[in-house]
Amino acid sequence: SIEKIVHATSQLVEVLNTTIAQSEDEIFTKEVADSPSKMNENIINLTKSAKFFDKNSNSQEAVKLLIVGANGILDNVLYVLSSYDDSNIRKIEKHLKAVKNVLENIINWTYEEILELAKNLQPPIIGALSSLTARIPEIISEDISLKIKLLSSDMKEV
Repeated sequence: SIEKIVHATSQLVEVLNTTIAQSEDEIFTKEVADSPSKMNENIINLTKSAKFFDKNSNSQEAVKLLIVGANGILDNVLYVLSSYDDSNIRKIEKHLKAVKNVLENIINWTYEEILELAKNLQPPIIGALSSLTARIPEIISEDISLKIKLLSSDMKEV
């Protein structure tokens, strides 16, 4: 029903506001800054459509508001999820660049020090790859998907 969609979207707006407030990714916060207000506008459209349907079940205005509201919510959710994924990818890139910098600056390390570094790096890298692997079908092509799964598998074997 429309009330359930309105309720779920309202909860999503609350979560999004919290996520924006807590995010350290300026690109993400700028990209989605107006999404909560857009979703609230669409909630208003859905609420109006429900009122029109209560008065007249064949109301064209109600149908129009329902379509505009539902499409707006779906568009915003898709945009926010895409922006969130991009933000997480930027985080992974940042960590991998830091690891790369450390590895590039290894000069007079002993084998034991390198082994200890590898042990310390393995869990976060595997965690990031596992998280990414779980979302692969949603965000990237099949070819890249296979490469990430292979890399993740290889990291677990190290």
